[in-house]
Amino acid sequence: MAEPTNTPVPASTPRSTSPAPRQTPIIPNFPNFPSMSSPGSPVLPTKLAPGGRPKVLHIGDPIKYNPDTYALFSAQCDIVRPSAEERERPEFIRALKEHRWGDFHAIFRPFWGTGGEMGLWDSELVDLLPPTVRVFASAGAGFDWADTKLLGERAIQGIIYCNSGLAAAEAVADFAVAMIISTFRQLAWCINAAQSDDPADFSSCHRDATAQARNLRGNVLGVIGLGNIGQQVASRCHHGFGMVIHYYDVVRLPAAPNVHPRLRELARKGKVMITCHNAGGTVDTHKGFEELSMRNIMAVLAGGKAITPVNMRFLKS
Repeated sequence: MAEPTNTPVPASTPRSTSPAPRQTPIIPNFPNFPSMSSPGSPVLPTKLAPGGRPKVLHIGDPIKYNPDTYALFSAQCDIVRPSAEERERPEFIRALKEHRWGDFHAIFRPFWGTGGEMGLWDSELVDLLPPTVRVFASAGAGFDWADTKLLGERAIQGIIYCNSGLAAAEAVADFAVAMIISTFRQLAWCINAAQSDDPADFSSCHRDATAQARNLRGNVLGVIGLGNIGQQVASRCHHGFGMVIHYYDVVRLPAAPNVHPRLRELARKGKVMITCHNAGGTVDTHKGFEELSMRNIMAVLAGGKAITPVNMRFLKS
């Protein structure tokens, strides 16, 4: 799924600004969050019973990549992780009706491959959530598996849904650039010919590919959607390969030239058109999914602002 908002984020943010471990800097510009239990915090924490701590419903596999952040997370919150059997939709519904996990305050899904066993988060599930839930933070950029409008309109204060598209942006942009280079240089043809073990195929490619290959410099790249990922692709291709960037977006960025009001006009101009949807599957991305989901929850439950909310316009307050 495309970026939920068009955030004008610079393509290269200094790594020194990230609180992630130095050897694996994943997500830039994390704000500093107050501890949810620290005296004198400048923000209003989640209201709890005397002596209580926020409870987080962890759906999916245990975390793998960020033990230090998880140590902070679990020190400030009580983590409840339903079994795989409990996450299947019939049993999950039964558990919510039974109030099996009590009044939890957040839902945490750190991986895309697990934690979705209950299926679509529609009214059948959302209506069963306790009124204490404040935030739902999930891996992945897309969120078509959750009714974010319904979550935002839930109860008095609503439930903030946070995705993790920021964590996948770099991997998706890298992959997109690889596909652009492959298109201009006929790499798929060349690689297949080299691996074919067929002298005729190899000779044909060696003879004919050159006539169909082009350098990137000076050619127009049409970007559909100039959000965070689109800007990173544009920056790599313009500054790294000398391409001319044109784009189409429902929101025009003041500092970006060569905007086209319609896709058809962009298609007439661009040598290559690209829209970025997936290919974020790297270890670094999954590290970022974990980190960003935990930090979103800690921020909201501390009374601060979520980092990557997608449904704030639906909240009542």
